[in-house]
Amino acid sequence: MYKISTKVLCGPPCHIFRKWLMRIKLVAVLLLAFIMQVSASALAQKVTLNQNKITLAQVFKEIGKQTGFHVLWEPDKLNAGITIQAKFSGASLDEVMEVCLKGTVMNYVIEDKTIVVAEKKKTVLDAFINVFKNMDIRGKVVDEKGNPLAGASVKLKDLNRSVITNQLGVFEIKNVDEDALVIISYTGYTAKTIAAKAITDQPIVLVVNTESLQEVAVVSNGYQKISRERATGSYEFLDSSVINRGVSPNIIDRIENMAPGILTLRNPSNSVNEASFSIRGRSTIRSAVEPLVVVDNYPFEGDINSINPNDVESVTILKDAAATSIWGARGGNGVLVITLKKGKLNQQPQVSLNTSFTMAGKSDLYSVPQLSSSEFIDVESFLFGKGYYDYSLSDPGSVVSPLVSILDQQRSNKISAIEAERQIAQLRNTDIRDDLTRYTQDNIFNQQYNLSIRGGGPQNQYYLSGSFDKGHSAEKSNSSRKNFMLSERFRFFNNKLQIGADISFSDTRRDGSNFSLPAGAIFPYTRLADDQGNPLEIPYKYSKTRISGLAGGKLIDMTFIPLDEYNYGRNANHIQDYSIKTDVNYSFTPTLQFSAIYQYGSGISNSNSIFDVESFQTREMINMFTTYNSATGVITQNFPYGGTNLIRNSKYNNNNVRANLVYNETLGADHQISALAGAEVRNTNTVGSIRQELGYIKEFDTYQRVNQNMIYQTIFSGANSTIPIQFANNNTTNRFVSLFANASYSYRDKYIISASARKDESNLFGVASNKKGVPLWSAGVAWIINRESFYHIDWLPMLKLRLTNGYSGNTSPSASAKTIASLSAGNNSGLGSFYQINNPPNAELRWEKVQQTNLGLDFGFKNNLISGSIEFFRKNARDLISGQSVAPQVGVINFTGNFADVKTQGFDLSLNSRQISGKDFSWSTSLNLSSAIDKITKLDLKQNPRNSVLNNSTIPRLGYAYSALFTYRYAGLNGLGQPMIYSNGVATTDLASVINAANEQDIVYIGNNIPKFSGGIRNDFNYKNLSLSFLIAYRLGHYFKRQALDYNSLFFGNYFFSDFANRWQKPGDELITNVPAMTNYPYNNYAQLTYDSSDALVEKGDSFRLQDIQLSYNISKTKFKRLPFKSLQVYAYANNIGLLWKSTKLPIDPDFPTSARSPRQYSFGLRTTL
Repeated sequence: MYKISTKVLCGPPCHIFRKWLMRIKLVAVLLLAFIMQVSASALAQKVTLNQNKITLAQVFKEIGKQTGFHVLWEPDKLNAGITIQAKFSGASLDEVMEVCLKGTVMNYVIEDKTIVVAEKKKTVLDAFINVFKNMDIRGKVVDEKGNPLAGASVKLKDLNRSVITNQLGVFEIKNVDEDALVIISYTGYTAKTIAAKAITDQPIVLVVNTESLQEVAVVSNGYQKISRERATGSYEFLDSSVINRGVSPNIIDRIENMAPGILTLRNPSNSVNEASFSIRGRSTIRSAVEPLVVVDNYPFEGDINSINPNDVESVTILKDAAATSIWGARGGNGVLVITLKKGKLNQQPQVSLNTSFTMAGKSDLYSVPQLSSSEFIDVESFLFGKGYYDYSLSDPGSVVSPLVSILDQQRSNKISAIEAERQIAQLRNTDIRDDLTRYTQDNIFNQQYNLSIRGGGPQNQYYLSGSFDKGHSAEKSNSSRKNFMLSERFRFFNNKLQIGADISFSDTRRDGSNFSLPAGAIFPYTRLADDQGNPLEIPYKYSKTRISGLAGGKLIDMTFIPLDEYNYGRNANHIQDYSIKTDVNYSFTPTLQFSAIYQYGSGISNSNSIFDVESFQTREMINMFTTYNSATGVITQNFPYGGTNLIRNSKYNNNNVRANLVYNETLGADHQISALAGAEVRNTNTVGSIRQELGYIKEFDTYQRVNQNMIYQTIFSGANSTIPIQFANNNTTNRFVSLFANASYSYRDKYIISASARKDESNLFGVASNKKGVPLWSAGVAWIINRESFYHIDWLPMLKLRLTNGYSGNTSPSASAKTIASLSAGNNSGLGSFYQINNPPNAELRWEKVQQTNLGLDFGFKNNLISGSIEFFRKNARDLISGQSVAPQVGVINFTGNFADVKTQGFDLSLNSRQISGKDFSWSTSLNLSSAIDKITKLDLKQNPRNSVLNNSTIPRLGYAYSALFTYRYAGLNGLGQPMIYSNGVATTDLASVINAANEQDIVYIGNNIPKFSGGIRNDFNYKNLSLSFLIAYRLGHYFKRQALDYNSLFFGNYFFSDFANRWQKPGDELITNVPAMTNYPYNNYAQLTYDSSDALVEKGDSFRLQDIQLSYNISKTKFKRLPFKSLQVYAYANNIGLLWKSTKLPIDPDFPTSARSPRQYSFGLRTTL
C-alpha cells in the first residue's frame, strides 16, 4: 500500500536552498517577461474567417496568409482533414487555435513566427491518477425494438480507439478514462455520445434518423446481419411499415412492386416451368425456378401462403452473388429472407391487435371474351344448314342443343316457322352469364384477426402471437388459416450466453365445389334455373331414349342438372406446417462468438376430391361398367356403388443443424474485420401418395376395393376396359452437407472487401466423390467515395460504388445421377404391373452454376432530397439440367443431363425522394424500375422451333429468351377470306407446305412474353395524423397472344372467343379485317393453324395500373393522455383499382387476357397497441 508523506525535510543546509530558490525566482520572472512579450506579439495578430465546413489544414493555411504565423503539426498525431465550423471575426490566434484543437488531445506553443501543435504531455501525477480513473467498459447497442445492432461503431472521442459491436450488439473497450466520451453510431440511426462511466448493463438504444441518407441500416442474409454501409452485395430491404401497407394474407402480394428486382407473374402464358415470382429473371431451364425462401435463417419447405404477414418484421431480397452465394447450391434464383418478429429487452408487455375486413363484388363474367347468344345461334344455324348435325339428329340416342332441336322441329314441320322464330328470339335474349353470376358467384370477403404480445426483462425477451383468417371466394369456396408463433430468448453470464427457442404452427383449410361446367354442355343462351330459381335440367351426353334402351332400362338415371352438380362434388384441402427451432449463442470475447442452431420442420398437404353417388360423373362410371344378362334380366354394377374420393397426400420432414463462429474486430481506427465460418447438415424427406377410393360413403368413411386386372365391356361404347383407378406413391430423401465461410474487411470506413466460399454435397449428384459436391464463391469491393478527403460535393454527400462477382447454384428436384424408376399398375388392356424408367443413370450429371457480376452505385443528395441506387448485373447460368428425348429402342424415352447455358442481364433502379418534409405535412415518393432479359447461349437439346409456333408453347431456342414468342408472319386474308402467311417472302395459304419445308426463315421472333421492364411508383402523403399512400405498377416491353377465333373448337360448342363479329363475311372485307371467314366449311385444320400461329393475334402487354390506395389515421397516447391504449391506427385500403393505360386497344386486360376481370377489393381495419 502506498502512502504520500507531507513532512517537510529541511536540515542545516536550508540557507543554501533559499539562495537557489531566489535565483530560480529571478529566472522565472525574466522568462515570464519574455513570454509575455512574445504573447503580446501573437495576440496582436487577428484572424477573420467565416465558413461552415472547413478542414483544419485549410484553417492553418488561412492563419499563415493573414498573420504570417506558420502552423506545424505531426500528421500521425493530428488528423488535419477533420472539419470544423469557422466563425471568426477579428479573433486572436489563441481563440482560433482553441477552437481548432477543441476535443483533441493536442496542445500548441508559439515560438517566433511558428505555432507548434503537439500532444499534451501528462505529468507523473496525471498518470498516477489515471491508474485509478481508468476502467473497462462493456455495453450493448440495440434499436428501438430491442433488436441488437451488429456492426455499430463505438469510438472514444478524441482518441484513436474504436470497436464495432458483435452479432449480439455487444462491445467492450478496456482501460478507458471514466471521463472519456464514447460516440456510438450506426448508419440510419442518430448517434449518441455517452460518458464512459455512464455505460451500464442497460442497453444503449439508438433511434432511427428519419433524415438519414439510407433508410435501412442493416440487412440479413439468413446467416448474419450485415451493416448496409459495409455491404458490397445487392440487397433490398422492406420493413414492417411497407409490409403493413397491404392486407392480403399472402406475403408475396404485400411486397409486389415494392422493390426492384422481384417480379410477380400474373399471367405466365404458355410458358413451361415459370415461377409465380422471380428475382432478376431466369437462371435455369427445367430445374427449380422459384427463389429460395428463408424464414428466420432457415430454408422454408412449406407453402409460402401459410406464413402470417402480421408476424413478419422485415423482408430482405438477396440478388447478386455476394448476397446469395452464402446459400450455395440453392441461391441461384435469388433468395427471399423473411425475418419474423421477436421480443424486446426491458419492455413491459405490449399487446397489439390487428383486424381487418375485406370485401369485393362478384367476378365480372361479362369481361370474359365470348360470343353473344345471338352470334352463337347464327353459328349453329349456319352449321345446321350445312348438315353438320344430321348424323346426330338421325341417332335417337344423341343429344343436340336447344337451338338445333328447334330448327329440326321446324324442318320436320312439328312446329311452325313463327313458333320457331319465337323460341329462337327467346334464346337470343338469354345470356347464361346472368344465371352464372346469380347462382354460382358470391361476393368476396376476407376477415383477419391477429393478436400478439411482446416484451422482456433485462435478461429475456419474448414474442407470442396468434391469428385467424377466414375467407370466402367468388366461386363460393371457403378458406381459413390459423397461425401460432412463440419466440423466447434468455441471456446468462453477463449476456455472454444467449439461448433461444422458436415454435411456429400454421393450419390452412380450403373447401369448395370441384364441379366445373363441361365443354359442350352449355351454350351462351342456356338457362340454369327457371324464373322461380328452381334448377333446370340440361340435355347432355346421353338422351333419355338411349339410357332407357340400355340394360333393359335398368341403368341409373342420367339427368344432368348443373346447379345440383355444384352440390354433389367437393374439394377439401388441408395444409399444415410447423417448425421447432433452438439456438445457442456464446460470446467468448466481444470479438468472437459461437452460434449453433437446430431446426425441425414438418408439414402435410392433403386434398380430397369427392364426387357423391348423385353426381353425373359417378353415375356415368357406375352405368359404364354395368353388365346386363339379357336372359335373366339381371344387371351387375361392377363399378362399386357409392361416391368417389381422390386423395392426394404429401408430407415432408426436415432436420437442419448449423454451427458457426463469428469474428468481429476493430484494429485501431482504420481496420475492421468481420468473418463467419461454419458447417451445416440438412436432411429432407418427402413422401407423397395418390389414392382413389371407389364406392365411397362419406358418412362412414368407407370404400370398396376393385380388381384392377378385370376387363369389362363398357355399356356405352362396347369397348373393353378395366375400371380406371388412380394410385401412386413416392418417397424422396435429400441430404446436404455444407461448409461455408464469409468475411469482409473495411479500411478507414471507406474501402471494403468481401469474400465468401461454400461447398455443398448431396446424395443426388454424381457417382464419383468429386462430383457429389460443388464449390461456390463470391468476392466484392466497395468504395465510399464521399469519405475521401478530396471529395467536396456538398449537394451529393453520399456516394458509394460496389462491384461483386461470384457463383451460386441451383438444384433440380427430380434430377439424379442414379436410376429412377416408377412402378406402373398396368393399363386398360390388362397388362400387369411393370417398372418404367423415369431417369436413366448419368454419372456425369453436374450441379447447375450461376455466375453473376454486379456493379452498383448508391447515392444521396443533400438533406435526403433524393437517394437511391442503380445496379447493372449479368448472370451466366451454366450446366443447366434438362431432359432430352431419345430413341425408344434404347430402352428409355428420356435422358437427363446438363444441356444448356443461359445469360441474363439487366439493371435495377431505386429512387427515393422527399419533396416536402414539414412539421405537419410531408410528401415522399419511391420509384423502382427493373429489367432482366435472358438469352439461351448454349443448347444441346434437339428442338424443332416450329413446334413452339404451332403449339403456342415454350420450347427453348438457341439465341433467344426462354419465354420468347415466335409466330409466322401474317399476310392477311385472300379474296375468299382464307388466312395467309408469308413463306420466302410470298403470301400463301398452303401451311402444310410451309411446315414440311421447315424453313426457319419463315418463323418470326416477336419478343418476350415476360416483361422486360417492371416496377412501381409509390407516393406517401402525411398531414399531421392522416396518411395517404397509393401505388402505381407498370409492366413494359412484352407481348402476349390473345385467343384466336378457332372455328373447329367453336363448332364443337366452345364459344369463348371475342372477334367473331369481326370475321370476313363478304368480298372486300379482307381490306378491313384479319379474322378468317366461317364460310369455308368443313373448316380446314391447316387454315385454322395458319391463323392460330400468326402474328395477327399478337398484342403488346404494356400497361400502367393503379394497384392500391391506403388511407390511415393515427392516434397516439402521447397526444391524448387519457386514451386506454398507446396507439391506434384506423385504415382503409383499396386494391386492384384498375388500368390507367394499356398499349392494346382491345377490351382485355393484358395481365388476364382470357379470364374474368378481378373485382376491386375494399378493406377496413384497425391496429392498436395496448
